[in-house]
Order: sequence, then structure tokens, then C-alpha cells
Amino acid sequence: MKPKQPSRLFTLSLSLLHAPQALLAVLLHCVYRVFLTVIHLPFYLRYPSLIFIDTLCMCASLFYKIKSRFSLAPNTYEGAEFTPGELSYLALYMLGQKIRLLPHHHIVDLGAGFGQAAIFLSKFTNATVLGIELQDHLALFSQRLVRLFCRQTCHIQHANFQHELPSADVYLVPATCLSPAQLRRIAQQISQYDRPAWVIGISAPLPLSSRIPVSPMKLPLSWGLAHVYIQRWPGSTRDSHTLKIDKKTKSRYD
Repeated sequence: MKPKQPSRLFTLSLSLLHAPQALLAVLLHCVYRVFLTVIHLPFYLRYPSLIFIDTLCMCASLFYKIKSRFSLAPNTYEGAEFTPGELSYLALYMLGQKIRLLPHHHIVDLGAGFGQAAIFLSKFTNATVLGIELQDHLALFSQRLVRLFCRQTCHIQHANFQHELPSADVYLVPATCLSPAQLRRIAQQISQYDRPAWVIGISAPLPLSSRIPVSPMKLPLSWGLAHVYIQRWPGSTRDSHTLKIDKKTKSRYD
């Protein structure tokens, strides 16, 4: 005997029960986005180009969402390992003040997304920033954005940062969308360098060493408040390396 299928009326009733919750979630998200815009006003006044960058990124995000809904090809724009979101400008500013970012620092932004964080750090600190993005459509968009607004000290590379990670002074690690095994691989790559480095993990710290203290901060991100964990890797006994940008990527901006 086959199990009885739920009626259409029952299914519709369930949808109506969940509709207010979905509407409330959308409303809260809109309110939060307005809140982010307000707290970002000082940065927009100081760097007016950020207004155009955020507008372009918002339009691109909407375009990719619509495209993924109506495309017959497999959806590569969403998924557990492609969690969208960025550190807000205020969060990046507070982190920069916390670890005292300076112009001579080299910063690696893993999972650069649309490149907003990398561009802001480059403008705010005048440091050399390398954003590494796995998804080809995001890497292509952020490369064009960097070419328009910040081509001197910011570069975006389309690569899998889990296989080869360059040496740097600061690492931004999107632990939100990485598994424990992936975080361990990244931690192993960072620990091979003699160069001391700040490691900033979003939502989770990296398993570097039990002797390394972890300093948590609760900061605003693009999707809401989240914990950000700051660790100071003291360096190992191996030879240090400088930040490497592949020739193909660098030649696009020279």
C-alpha cells in the first residue's frame, strides 16, 4: 500500500505558515543593509569610488542570482562552500587598527569574492593586496573592478588557494565556508613560512597551534554580526618567501 500523499491544500497551508517568517527575514535583512550603509558613510565620503564599487557589486550579485535561477546548466554560483558575504568596511577598518596595518605589509585575501575587501584594504592602507578567488565568474568580475579603481597595489588571482598559498604578513581566511580539513591544509601552508603573519579567521580560528593565543572580535559582516578570530603566527624555521603574483595576472595591470 502506497503512503498517502499530502493534499495541495495541506501543502499550501504549510507555505502560508512559513510566509510570515520568510517575510520577516527579508525585512530584517533590508534593515541591516540600511544599517551598514549608514555606518559606511564616513568611508564613502573619504573614498567616493566605494559607492560605485558597491553599486556595481550589488547589480552583479543580482544578475548572477537571476542567471542561476533560469540557467539549465549546473548551478555553480551557490552552495555550502560558496557562501556569499564580505567583511564590512567598518570591520576591515577595526581590524586594521587592531593589528596596525602599514603600507609595507602584504595582505592575502582568500575567497576574495567581488573584490570589495581587497580594494578597500588597498585604498585604506596603501598595502599590497592579493585576492585569491576560486570561482571564475567572481574572479573575472573582481579583476575588472580592480582594473578600474585600484590597479596599482591590488591584484586578483583566479586560483585554488588550498593548493598553493603565498607568503604574506596578513591572511584573511573565510572559515565560514571551509571544512575543518580545508582549514587544516591552509594552516599547514601558513606554518611552513618563517615569516610572522597575522591570521584572521571569519567565524572560526585556524588550527595553527594550541600555543598561539586567539583574540575574538564580534564585527559586522555583509550578512550580519559574526565572530572574527585574530591569531599571530610567530614564524617557523624555514626560509621566508615574498608575496608571489603569477606573471599572467600581473601583466594585466602593468
